[in-house]
Amino acid sequence: MTKIRVLLLGILVGAFFYYPNNAFAHTGLESSNPAANQTVESTQTVELNFATKIEAGGTLRVYQADDSTPLQGTVSQENQNLKLESDRPLTPGSYRVDWKIVGTDGHPIEDTYTFVVASKKQESASAKDTTADSQKKEDGKQEATFENETARTADDGESSSFLIAGILLILVVYFFYRIVLKGRKR
Repeated sequence: MTKIRVLLLGILVGAFFYYPNNAFAHTGLESSNPAANQTVESTQTVELNFATKIEAGGTLRVYQADDSTPLQGTVSQENQNLKLESDRPLTPGSYRVDWKIVGTDGHPIEDTYTFVVASKKQESASAKDTTADSQKKEDGKQEATFENETARTADDGESSSFLIAGILLILVVYFFYRIVLKGRKR
């Protein structure tokens, strides 16, 4: 009888340490347009794509340089995307993007990054830089990174199925013990 209890305890402890790795990971920013530290031509749209689906109510604010007033526009959210459509094209200068979301696991996540909108003079000079950057990307030497990048998770469906399978396994072992093994003693 003690061996069975030790075995059940071992299964429970093993499941406890295995399944949280998949089920409780946070979503993270997968990509953005414009990307962090990127220099772009004038645009009206800032779009963020996350690794997993995000809950409704995310915020996306874009500020010019050191201005404390966010740009005016329409924010939309769908599945894994959060998008700001500005009321007018962004003028040349530096911009700060502040975003905050809640992942499907219920944890709030927020971050900030910057990008630059080039002036006409900078665009012609940056065209040469873009060619050099493209060459670096082809060589695999340059990768876009995000400051304070949050942890990424596997697909939500995959994590949920592992958690459900683990719970079912624990229930089957428990009922097997209670019904079959306890029933033999009576």
